[in-house]
Amino acid sequence: MLFRSEEEAAQIASAALAIADRVRRGGKLILFGNGGSATDANDWAIDCIAPPHGYRAVPAVSLAHEPANITALANDVGTEVIFLRQLIAQARPNDVAVGISTSGGSRNIVLALEEARKRGLLTVALLGYDGGEIRRRGLADHPLIVRSDYIPRIQEVQASMYHIIRDLIESALYAG
Repeated sequence: MLFRSEEEAAQIASAALAIADRVRRGGKLILFGNGGSATDANDWAIDCIAPPHGYRAVPAVSLAHEPANITALANDVGTEVIFLRQLIAQARPNDVAVGISTSGGSRNIVLALEEARKRGLLTVALLGYDGGEIRRRGLADHPLIVRSDYIPRIQEVQASMYHIIRDLIESALYAG
């Protein structure tokens, strides 16, 4: 039997390999989150498109990055669709939708992941607590859950996870 940490490491590795496969086929990462998770989505996207020394670029976009898009959608249609509408406009075959949510229940994250599933995108979710509605409804092909109810700890671990995933994508795409 695997210890919890070994099981979680295997889940992270599996997600990274699935993402790398989609990128290899011409896909990009579409990242989104609210609050601190928006910052994480932006950081991950920047690590992909403007990588650190020694890394190669990976196609990515953060739907939380453009205040003009977010505020226009929030004002004109409502906050629940700020990621959904952008995903509809930007998603292409082989893309990867990555929702980041400490609660696992943010309505705008749920709606975007539902749409991503309808479009056949690979779905990955970095979640806290017990994974919330996103885990219960099976909206992520790869739900990566930080089983804690302490938000700063959840966000610290999620940041570590996406940096590890970025390293694994690099290795999967460009090693050897």
